[in-house]
Amino acid sequence: MKKILAIFFYFVLSGGTAWGHILLPIPQDAKILLKEYAHSVNEFGNLLIDCEKIDAPTLDNLRKIKESIATHWNKRGIIIFIPISEGSLGSSIEAIGFEIYILDSANKKFSYIFRNNRDIPNIHAGYTAGSIFIYRYHPVTKKKELLVLNEYDKEFLSVPAGCSARGELMIDTVIREAAEEVGIL
Repeated sequence: MKKILAIFFYFVLSGGTAWGHILLPIPQDAKILLKEYAHSVNEFGNLLIDCEKIDAPTLDNLRKIKESIATHWNKRGIIIFIPISEGSLGSSIEAIGFEIYILDSANKKFSYIFRNNRDIPNIHAGYTAGSIFIYRYHPVTKKKELLVLNEYDKEFLSVPAGCSARGELMIDTVIREAAEEVGIL
């Protein structure tokens, strides 16, 4: 129980976090290059970059940004978005270390990803899900107790579980689902 509580306390006390991971400032050299592009950091700590066109200077900037992130921002991914009209340049993007991620037909964009040692699920692999067994030793009887959920709309008991959001680490999924399902969030 102490280990589980430590995870939740870390999450609650760390403030400004993405599911227990402290958001790091973007490295200065990457920040300078990013001024030319619409960009943000999502709730999972991944850098999102929107590129309206792909040309030689953009590819060079993306390569430099990727190198900076890989050096200074361990386990933070990069997802770049490009218009479908620029899709023929995908091999150029892959040559600098990105891989195709998803086609967003609604916004007419491709996205490419640099995982940077993150366990970011593949979108085309179906759903990624996680569950957690939370137990404690009863303070009086010293017997092991397992947390189970008895949801009003289901006829069976379950443990906290759910699907990962895009770009979410498995450990983040488990912590988020446990927090949501036991009412911490």
